[in-house]
Amino acid sequence: MSGSAQPYLTSEMADLIRKAISWDGAARKREYIISGRTRHFRVSESACFILQRVLSGDTFAQIAGTINAQATGSQVTEEQVESACLRLIAQLEADRDDAEVKPKAFGFWGRRQLFPKDLVLAIARPMSALYGRWPAGLLLIFTLCISIIALKGGGTRMPHTGYLAAYLLFLLSLMVHEFGHAAACCRFGQEPNEIGFTVYLIYPALYSNVTSAWRLARWQRVVVDAGGIFFQSIIASTYMGLYWITGWDPFRFAFLMVLLSVAWSLNPLFKYDGYWILSDLLGVANLHRQMPLVWSHFWNRLRGRAVPLLPWPGKIIAVLLVYSVCTSLAWTLFSWRLLQSLLVLFTRLPHSLASMGSSVWAGTFPATNDLRTCVAALLLLPLPMMIAVQIIRRLWVNSPPAPASGVAALKLKA
Repeated sequence: MSGSAQPYLTSEMADLIRKAISWDGAARKREYIISGRTRHFRVSESACFILQRVLSGDTFAQIAGTINAQATGSQVTEEQVESACLRLIAQLEADRDDAEVKPKAFGFWGRRQLFPKDLVLAIARPMSALYGRWPAGLLLIFTLCISIIALKGGGTRMPHTGYLAAYLLFLLSLMVHEFGHAAACCRFGQEPNEIGFTVYLIYPALYSNVTSAWRLARWQRVVVDAGGIFFQSIIASTYMGLYWITGWDPFRFAFLMVLLSVAWSLNPLFKYDGYWILSDLLGVANLHRQMPLVWSHFWNRLRGRAVPLLPWPGKIIAVLLVYSVCTSLAWTLFSWRLLQSLLVLFTRLPHSLASMGSSVWAGTFPATNDLRTCVAALLLLPLPMMIAVQIIRRLWVNSPPAPASGVAALKLKA
């Protein structure tokens, strides 16, 4: 085929291309965000230029001629422009066709919606007022003062009663955490999506889908990333204040649980809030996906091979190298400990099954340890298979993206 790709552009796709915006990142070359129905596509300046020229009615030959007239290096052919353009259009078309299918993020095992988008918007929009300069400043001072007084005043002693009530209060704080992300998204003019339940790796978690935050400036994305911790810290400080007023231990225990949860959320090695905060502070999208690129670059340099320049400034590359080393070590340790736990679990499983069978045959209730082993095995047995399936799909099944383009990862705030 030759000529123009304009016949392949629906009015909806044409509208998406017109609304492309410059992405606020750290790459040396400018990138753009094109927002589909369910995904946000990060494309290079040249890819965005091709799409916009197609939209203007230029043929592939005309586009190639314009690019070559401005280029100082190698020249592009009409066929290369055509191939890149049609692959980009195919991605936009696939996003439109799969609009009813939830995009998958690596490590998240299924998603169950708890609050639909309309309800999230109705709740989050009024809450977004808390991100005003004065409300946010006063609330930060409030949370810091309460936390410092509680930590210095012995507020971290473990209570002896009220665990169930404290856990329910903690669950409430987790829900408020997710609305904190959604409210920050609303504050900056973007619409959050659903809030729901998922399992991340082996941990049950709530999530807030704020993928629309990719269209925001970098510091605004950081506010969205930290918004859950901000709201959850307000709830934690409120719990501690109520404990001082009422003396009810569950409030203090809930405060401690939230404190630990916030500390864990700041972990940047897994896809918690700390990961997204670091990603947006650096201006590097999809940190985990950049690790193979960084490793490959430095490995080839050590072997004396010619390597292309990485797309970020030197300071960002240094941080990415340290991050890649730390994350690789953390994932190796996590996988090793998980494997050890699975081996111990499945070694005990035959004995526990036999013991449970004997208990049932004798008309007695099975031992608690045997029940725990069998339930844990039932829950964890699919995990290695699901991980293997996702890795295989990423390596062999999924078709590669078009050159100079990529799908911005789902921002699921767990």
